[in-house]
Amino acid sequence: MKFNLIGTCGRFQEFNASRELENILYLIGDKESKAWESRIAGIILGYTNLDPYNAIELMRSLLRDKPWEFHYLKRIIPIEKVVKTELNEISSSAKELAKRIPEGSTYRVTVEKRHTKLHTMDIISSIAPDIKIKVSLRNPDWIILIEVVGPYTGLSLIKGEAGILNIVKELVEK
Repeated sequence: MKFNLIGTCGRFQEFNASRELENILYLIGDKESKAWESRIAGIILGYTNLDPYNAIELMRSLLRDKPWEFHYLKRIIPIEKVVKTELNEISSSAKELAKRIPEGSTYRVTVEKRHTKLHTMDIISSIAPDIKIKVSLRNPDWIILIEVVGPYTGLSLIKGEAGILNIVKELVEK
C-alpha cells in the first residue's frame, strides 16, 4: 500500500475528511493527490506528490491564512516509509531513520497503533537499544514516529512535535 500522509478525523467523518485532504493538497499545489478511507474509524490515508514534510508546512501556512478550509481533519501526519506490520520490518526501518538524527540531539520513539496485536513496548524495545543517542521523553529534538494502521505501518523522522499538523491545537493557539 502506498501512502505518505495519515489524517485523523471524527468517527463517521472519514469520507468528508478524505475529500477535504484532497482539496487542501490541491490548494497547496498538488493537483493529483489522492486520499481514501482506511478500514479504521477516524483514520484516512493520503498520497501526495509533494514531499510529505514540506506538505505539512504548506498546510500549516494554509491553516493560518484560510482556517475555514479545515472542517473534518484533526491531525495530518507525514509518512516517510511504509512497511508491513511485522516487528523486524518496523525495527529495521526505524533504525535506518535514526541514522539521520544529528549527534548531540535527543530523541524518542512514539508509537501509535491501531488494529494490531503488537505491543508498544515490544516495538520500542526492538529499536531503542541500538540507537546511541540521548533519549528525552518530554521534549525531544527528534521523534521516530511509528504509525501502525492494521497490516501496514508508516514511519517518519520528525523534528519535534511541530512535525505533525495538529489542526485543533493550532487553531486554539492562533
